Amino acid sequence: ERGDELWIYYGGANHHHNWWLVGRREGPDLPEVHNPTDFSSGMGLAVLRKAGFASLNAPIRAGIIVTPPARPTRRGLLVTAACRPNRLPHVDIADARAGGPSGCVTVSAFGKESCCLTGYMNWPKLLELTWHDGVDPATGRPIGPQTGDPLKFKTFDDVFAAYQTQLKYFVDLKIAGNNFIERLFATTMPAPFMSVVMNDCVDQATDYHNGGARYNPTYIQGVGLGTITDALAALKFHVFDEGNISMDDLIAAMAKNFEGSENLRLMLANRSPAYGNDDDYADALAKRVFDAYYDAVNGRLNTKGGQYRVNLLPTTVHIY
Repeated sequence: ERGDELWIYYGGANHHHNWWLVGRREGPDLPEVHNPTDFSSGMGLAVLRKAGFASLNAPIRAGIIVTPPARPTRRGLLVTAACRPNRLPHVDIADARAGGPSGCVTVSAFGKESCCLTGYMNWPKLLELTWHDGVDPATGRPIGPQTGDPLKFKTFDDVFAAYQTQLKYFVDLKIAGNNFIERLFATTMPAPFMSVVMNDCVDQATDYHNGGARYNPTYIQGVGLGTITDALAALKFHVFDEGNISMDDLIAAMAKNFEGSENLRLMLANRSPAYGNDDDYADALAKRVFDAYYDAVNGRLNTKGGQYRVNLLPTTVHIY
């Protein structure tokens, strides 16, 4: 790094670079096989502005890279980044490059981010509550909002609107609990050892749990994407689109865990669009579930000067 520029030294040659390492052994038919002395090489210097760097990694058997001219399109340049409410990125490019995976599904800026995962949001359970008007069938206790008798749902949109009501209620409840716990950690459970390895915590003399890091997002993980997608796809396809299963029969069968309704269970399991099969019908429902979750969570304020962000762990909370 030189001032406002990045200086990159690189080597170039008119022959396959790794032939001298493995070419003779592998015996490829390349020009250097026939005349190993006819080659030239040199050292080059690329000077780029900061934030203008791109890289390409290759295995030992390198190939040829062709870079056609980049032409702008009407869509412009798409960038994946954390953004302010005005949609402008607020992650420094150097911070982003210094980051990487910090868990199963999380990417963070090492030494600059308070990366807090605060638990799961069980999407299939919310659908079960939707199906029981907010009552948990496992305990018989009402734990969610009353969203109506499913027998009175006339369209699939009615079903999904009721699900979104359950989702919003539990996201609000989760965030209220999170914010209370965040203040508890900030005021009574400081993390001095974590704080001393966070650049901005040291500069601001502020604890890791109290917004001292440069970036302070809070994540809630959505789980059960496959199960809820399959459930909604089976419901929409058979009850509302094809009309070959009545809502009364479906609810009665589910109430008995499909005892005495094996043919109905098999139809739902084997004759329905399903997640993970490159099926546009099911994928559209998966996207609808995600969009609803994103709208309910993303951008909500936490107590550390940051915002809530979505995080998915779709490999858990499934019914197989």
